Amino acid sequence: MGSMLFGVVCIGALFLIFAAIGVWLILRYQQNKQKAQQSVNWPTTSGRVIESRISEHESEDEDGHTTSTFAPVVRFEYQVEGVTYTSDRMGVGSKIAISNRKKVEQQITGYPEGKLVRVYYNPQNPAEAVLETRLISKAELVAGIILIVVGLSILCLGVGGILLSSLSNTRGF
Repeated sequence: MGSMLFGVVCIGALFLIFAAIGVWLILRYQQNKQKAQQSVNWPTTSGRVIESRISEHESEDEDGHTTSTFAPVVRFEYQVEGVTYTSDRMGVGSKIAISNRKKVEQQITGYPEGKLVRVYYNPQNPAEAVLETRLISKAELVAGIILIVVGLSILCLGVGGILLSSLSNTRGF
């Protein structure tokens, strides 16, 4: 009986951990989505691209296979009420790296170094600015949903396994 209770507590804890992180990621995605919608109405100023490149990260798996991921890096400077700011946010949300270099090249094509750009800045916090009024990625939403599904799977499989074990023990199997 004690080991069954321990199993239920462990399964419940795992479920809560996965579900809590999943819910947090989904809420963060919703906040970023709302901020992207608000950024459409943010005031604009002119800015200048001061860096435009592709960041590459290589990782090696257990078998020695190397995988490369790429992310756009576009830094720009702009002024609001005489104060100069620097930002590297192309859009709202979390930055992500992807394995498709050509797609990243397409993203930075419009932002060569020295180019004058329109900058959307948050009127409550002028240090927060973007070049595009869009949500960068849905990665947080997808990861949040996956974590909740994993948590529910752990809960269902774990409780189901404990119930089957309990039934088989009471019937003498």
